[in-house]
Amino acid sequence: MSSGDHSLLDLYGKIGSSKLTERANALNDLKHVLSTRRAMSLDAKGWSKMFEVLYKLVNTERSTYLKGNKRKIYAERLAAAGYCLRLAVEAGISKIRSKAFKSLVSHILDTLPNI
Repeated sequence: MSSGDHSLLDLYGKIGSSKLTERANALNDLKHVLSTRRAMSLDAKGWSKMFEVLYKLVNTERSTYLKGNKRKIYAERLAAAGYCLRLAVEAGISKIRSKAFKSLVSHILDTLPNI
């Protein structure tokens, strides 16, 4: 396991943190990793792990948003999580397998509000 893998694993752990500041900082760090293409060396399993972490984050932020009173703050956090997921899709689209793609589509459909 390379040092890049260790730093991503650390970020994944911090993104799952119950501390808002730690989670926000880790999300910003992951945005930087994705925007500078440092994540391009990930294999299919690495991308699957990243998507799994981001799915959990989006679900957590969505749940908080739906039951929160301070809607603007929660909306901003949910938007940041969604943006990071979008960056991950853009960066990893050529590397993910059909199973991960189906999981991504399923997650998006499950996350959308009932219309």
